[in-house]
Formats: sequence, structure tokens, C-alpha cells
Amino acid sequence: MKTLFIEARSSIDILLSPHEVERLRPIKAELGTRVGLITTVQHWHKIPELKRQLENLGFSALTGKGSRTKHEAQILGCDVGAATGIADKVDFFLYIGSGRFHPIAVAVFTDKPVFKHEPKSKTLSRVNYKEIDLYKKHVRAGQTAFISSNSIGVLMSEKSGQNNRKLAILIKQKLKEKGKKVYILAFDTLDFSQLENFPFIDCFVNTACPRIIDDYSKFPKPVVNASDIIQFL
Repeated sequence: MKTLFIEARSSIDILLSPHEVERLRPIKAELGTRVGLITTVQHWHKIPELKRQLENLGFSALTGKGSRTKHEAQILGCDVGAATGIADKVDFFLYIGSGRFHPIAVAVFTDKPVFKHEPKSKTLSRVNYKEIDLYKKHVRAGQTAFISSNSIGVLMSEKSGQNNRKLAILIKQKLKEKGKKVYILAFDTLDFSQLENFPFIDCFVNTACPRIIDDYSKFPKPVVNASDIIQFL
């Protein structure tokens, strides 16, 4: 099925307010001046304006690009490459947008401090360690279950941009060589209740959007992302 994506642009001013600028001063002193800028598609077109503002404040503002994204500084739920690609070149990240979904992912996958600038309310906040630790706790729990499991279900999405058929097949082959029982479960939109139909599965390995693990509590059995078990294959 062909899919047409229509990008939306926000007209909201994303420049930092005087209050936020003051909050950045101690951050600059504590962490450094190299800041990585990340945002979603509705704000990316205004990133150059914010970049100039930060450079006038003495910061070095950098942007990167993910493999699945179209624009510089743009991140998706399943692709934070715009951040991971420049993580070794920045001291911290500044996310422009609302919600905690994207900045938490950047904090987890880069191990860098992440601050969120909300353009509408003009507030600046930091992703706290409790949110990051909870995510990492789920990863460790999934890894532990995976290692001890004999029957594994490999989750594979059929959605464009999330389909990793080759990876799912590779994981199945590697695990079968180790004597594991492996089942590939293909889906379009994951229905957590349907997973109850596979009580014989000890652990799920996710090859779709890595943020599925955010719903760890909805799974009837432990789940872990494919990227977190590659070293055990």
C-alpha cells in the first residue's frame, strides 16, 4: 500500500524566552557550551533561528540527521539518529517540543543530559534520572528473561518504516542454532491482548519500533528490543 506523508508546520516561535536564557547560564557553566538540537517535524524549519540565538549566547549548536528522517535535527519515536550521530560531539541536548516521549529516548540512547524547551509555554526542564532508570530497568529485565528463555517470540511489524523482516529472520536462525524454539509474530498494529494467545512463549524480542518497550507492563511476558540482545546471539 502506497503511503503519502504530509508534513505539518507550526507557526509557534521557538526562540528561548529571557527566563529560559537565564536558566541556561548555570547549565553552560556545569556542562559546557556544545549543545545538540533535536525536534519533531513541525518545528525543524525554525531550528536555524534558535541556532543563531544560542550561538549569540556563546553556545556551539549542532544538528545531526537520522537514517529514517528527512530533515536535520528531526527525530522520530523509532529513530533518534539525529541525536546518537552527534552524541560524542555535544555536552548536552536541547529538545524543542512538548511531551516526554522523545527526550527520554534521546537521554537513554545517548547517555547525555537532555533538556526540553516547550515553545508554547516557554518552559525549560530537564529529563530526570528516574525516567531514564525506569527504562533501563525494563531493558535489564528483558535481557535477563531472554537469556534464560527456551521459547521466544520475535515481534515483526509490517508497517512501512518499522518492518525489519531480515533482522527477524536472522534472530530466528541464530536462536535456533542455540536450540531455542522461535516464533515470528507478524502484525500491523500490535494488539497486546492477542499476545495472550501464546502462553508457551517465555520472552518477546521486538524488531519493530524500539519504543514499544515503553509499554512493558502491557506485555504478558518480558520483552526486549533486538538491539539489546544482539551480543547474546
